[in-house]
Amino acid sequence: MQAAKTQLSSTIATYAQPSIDYKKNRDDAVAVITDIKATYTSALACYQAKVDAGKNNFSNIQISQTNIALAAIAGINETIKNIVDPKIASLSKLALDAGSRSTGLTDIQNQIDNAADVKTLSLISQQYTSLIQGKTLTTTVDVQNSKNDLDAVRADSAGLKQDATTKLQSCISNI
Repeated sequence: MQAAKTQLSSTIATYAQPSIDYKKNRDDAVAVITDIKATYTSALACYQAKVDAGKNNFSNIQISQTNIALAAIAGINETIKNIVDPKIASLSKLALDAGSRSTGLTDIQNQIDNAADVKTLSLISQQYTSLIQGKTLTTTVDVQNSKNDLDAVRADSAGLKQDATTKLQSCISNI
C-alpha cells in the first residue's frame, strides 16, 4: 500500500509546482490592478480633502479649486467604476479558479497521506483520474498562458497606472 501511496503522490507532485506558479501569476495580475485602484483611491481622498477644506472659504480662487477637485473626483470615480473594478472582478475570478486548482491538489494529497486502506486509496486515485480527464489540473501550458496574461495586464495597465499617479501628484502639488 505504501508503494501505491508513493506512486500516486509522485504523480500529483508533477502538478503541484505548476499550480503554485499559475496561482502566483493570477494573484500578481490582481495585485497590479488593485495597486492602481489604491492610487486612484488616494487621489480621491486628496481631492475630497481639498473640497472639504474649501467649504468654509468662499473666495473665487477657492471656489475654482473646489470645482476642479469635484471634476477630478467625478472622473476618477468613473474610471474606477467603468475600468478598474471590472478588471479586478475579471482577474479575481481567474485567481479564485487558480486557488481552487491548487487547493484541490492539496486536498487529494492529504487524503492520500491519511488513506488507511487500499479501497480508500483506489477512490482517491479515481478522483485524481477525474481531474486529469476533466483537464482541470494546471499544466505548464496553463502557467505560460497565465504568465502571458500577467505580462499583458502589466502592459495594458501602464497607462492607467500613469493616469492614477498623475492625478494623485496633481492633487498633492497643484490644488
